[in-house]
Amino acid sequence: MNLQEATQFIDGIKSNQASPRNYCMMMFFLNLGIRVTELCQLNKTSIQGRYLTVIGKGNKERTVYLNDSCMQALADYENSGKTPYKGEGEEPLFVSQKGTRFTRQTVAKIVKRINQQSGLQKERLTPHKLRHTSATMMYKAGADIRSLQHILGHSSVATTQIYTHIEDEQLQHVLENNPFNIVRER
Repeated sequence: MNLQEATQFIDGIKSNQASPRNYCMMMFFLNLGIRVTELCQLNKTSIQGRYLTVIGKGNKERTVYLNDSCMQALADYENSGKTPYKGEGEEPLFVSQKGTRFTRQTVAKIVKRINQQSGLQKERLTPHKLRHTSATMMYKAGADIRSLQHILGHSSVATTQIYTHIEDEQLQHVLENNPFNIVRER
């Protein structure tokens, strides 16, 4: 999705008891580029101030910074009178209306519902596509590929490059603005 589509998607979160939670989850996807499994595994203890500890693939841990949008969404969610956790073990950050930890499939259904409610109607919009959207928007906003590699939790920069959908027009612009793009007469 481009920025306009992502904004329309976020605006499609209907006001109800679950909206602060759903909004916060979507802000985490779009701002942090986390995987759906990572989101489902987040615990309340995963947050330390403005930092979020994420357990990624291969049980690798990484820490990502929570920007103002994430912090505000998190505060709104925490203050919304959310459903108490009814399970065992560590308390998840995001709790379903049944009081349980989310599954990947349930989060995918929430994304699908928001897609429909927003009127966006993007085909096959999934939490993973939100991850791609996040990476592409950060890259277009000036993030370097190594920073993105860390944020997304990739071992290889080649994997990160797949996530940064760069349009041909942008590449042409970069090449046109190369300082050595000087025509000299011989």
